[in-house]
Formats: sequence, C-alpha cells, structure tokens
Amino acid sequence: MRSALFAFRVFGERVVLNLRVFCGRTGLQSVDKSYAYEISLGKDSAAARTLSLVGHAKSVLEIGCASGSQSKILAEQMECAVTGVEINVKAAEAARPYCKNLIVGDIEQMDVAERLSGEKFDVVLFADVLEHLYNPLGALRKLLACLKGDGYVVACIPNIVQISVIHGMIHGEFEYRKSGILDDTHIRFFTRRSVFDLFTNAGLVIDHFDRWPIDIRRESVFYPRDESDRAVVEYIRTHNPECLTSHFIIAASVHNADDDLNRRQARAEIASLEKLALQKEAGACASEATIRRLAADVAWLQRGFLRRVLGRLRR
Repeated sequence: MRSALFAFRVFGERVVLNLRVFCGRTGLQSVDKSYAYEISLGKDSAAARTLSLVGHAKSVLEIGCASGSQSKILAEQMECAVTGVEINVKAAEAARPYCKNLIVGDIEQMDVAERLSGEKFDVVLFADVLEHLYNPLGALRKLLACLKGDGYVVACIPNIVQISVIHGMIHGEFEYRKSGILDDTHIRFFTRRSVFDLFTNAGLVIDHFDRWPIDIRRESVFYPRDESDRAVVEYIRTHNPECLTSHFIIAASVHNADDDLNRRQARAEIASLEKLALQKEAGACASEATIRRLAADVAWLQRGFLRRVLGRLRR
C-alpha cells in the first residue's frame, strides 16, 4: 500500500496527464453543454474569486464565455467591456447580450489577432477553460499578442490531484462524468507544479496564486467512511498538500527581461501559503469552539442525568 501511495504522490507532482476525450477535434468540446450557473460576487466561490482578479471597468477578452454567466457579471456589475470567444453556437447566442463583441469559433484554430483586428485588452480571462484545450500552452502564447502593455491573464484551473480522484485511482477508478473535475470534455489535467510550468513557458509570471477548497458535501468528492479509508486519506493528506484543493485561481502578467521571475513567483507562492495557513487556522479555531461547545453540552447533560438518577434514588 505504501509503495502504491508513493507512486500516486509522484504522479501528482511530476506528471500532467494528456488524456483525450473521443468526441472529435473541436478544442473547447462543449457542444452539448451551456455551462450556465448563477454567480454572486457577495458570496465566496471560485467564480467570484476569479472575477475579483479581473477588476472593474476593464476591457476583457473572455475565452470560452459559454452562455454568459460570467460575461453578465462582468458587464452589468463590474462595468467591463467584454469580448467573448465561444465554440458552442447556441451558448454563444445566450452570451451575446452581455458582450460588446462576440466571436464564435475554436480558439485553437482561429487567427485571433486577425479576428480582433489588432484590438488589445486589459485582461484575457480563462475561467475553467485551459483544461478543455489540446494545446493550452499554444493558446496562451497566441493570446499574449492581445494584451495591452500592462495587461494580465486571469485563470481558474481545476486540480487533478484532489483527494476524490486519488482515492478513486487507488481503487482502480478513473471515470468521466457529466461535470466536475472529471468532466467528459476535459482533455488536459493540471497540478500546482504544472500550472506554474505552463505559465512560465508561455512567457508569463504568476503574480497572484489562490486555492479554492473542495466541498466535501458534493457527491463527487470522496469522504472517508471507515477506519481503513481514514488511514489512506491521512497518508494522502500528509504527502500531498494540494489534495483538498479544488481549483487554482491565478493572475499572471508578461515576463519582462528585467524581471526577477523567481522572486515574483515566490512572493505569489508565499502569499498563497499565508492565506491557506490563515484559513486552516480559522477552521481549527472553529473546530475547537465546536468541540468546547459540545463538551459543555455533554457536561450539562451528564449533570442533568446524574441529578435525575439521584432524585430517583432519594424517593
């Protein structure tokens, strides 16, 4: 068991899976999916955190805008001018009211600069998109030409080495689903290390790095049910600090020759770890408070039980 788990740890840190879905060479393969969902900027979520990195009143090139769930927020609440790119014709029509310009086509196949007539943007947004591309590195490099001098890329990318996936693979399972980390339109899969490698190789430096935690209430997320499961989960958590990460949320800018790339990315990593530590500390404090409250409740119940017993004995 230890050797098998060690192999999965190495797999998680060193390997980027390049698994292809057998549904045609169509880049963002979502022809039967609209990916429509509600977003509230006032409620903490992966989407809200991603959009917060875009900023207000920006010109945004949204790659894979789908049916416009995020385009709507950007245009109506954040006063952004959105140009959407979407391969799904039906979804694109739903997004059209929120886009000042809409391009329907495959981002991996089209000449983006020509289609945009040289227009430059403050932000290029990839929200849960890069995992749908055959060549995410090529797409990133191509779209750098669409950024203004001080522009940046914002992305939200799912983490393949989360605990539900690893646990399933230990038991011989790797099944595609209609949604989630193993969505049947996902082609590429990423770890923290491969995310940094991807953006560095594209000529970008990550300035902001954040993690969105998995939600153990979802049916697709594994949660230990017995002692043997708990032992496996504890081993995974000890050796894979990203196993409870659902998505990586980043902002990256063009790497200039004068930049200290390692220092800038190290700052982003340190900031993300500090935030993660604070979140865990808050969670631990909440757990301790819950334990103290339960202990007080138990003590109260015990005292009440003893009083009742003593009362009956006195009769």
